[in-house]
Amino acid sequence: MSKVHGSGSIPKMFKAQPITKDRRAYVQQIFDAAVAVLEHAVECKGDQCEKPTFCQRMKNLEEHFRAQQISTFQWHCRACTSYFVIVGDHAKKCSNQKCRVHLCKYFKKKAMQHRAGKCSCHKKSQN
Repeated sequence: MSKVHGSGSIPKMFKAQPITKDRRAYVQQIFDAAVAVLEHAVECKGDQCEKPTFCQRMKNLEEHFRAQQISTFQWHCRACTSYFVIVGDHAKKCSNQKCRVHLCKYFKKKAMQHRAGKCSCHKKSQN
């Protein structure tokens, strides 16, 4: 039986690298930019759009997500997962009671249930 890479060890490029503060800040910038595009796309009517490419992509992402049933949501769909994560990040900071972002109210409700200890993760740990 032959060993891969001679020593049998995992190559450095496949080992998990520690997350640095710089990397974390970079990822947060990407999330902040995605949330900004989401918030823009919800309000944008298309005439004279300042960010037509990003805006249309976000609208397409939302349309794709809405076409799926939340009960059949699949994590293996990169588009659905991306939208779900972006909306979740938006909802954490959103204080608008009449927010028009799809699923924002859902995320806020789930967060309140979690804080009150009434979510499914707390119910499992109580058994």
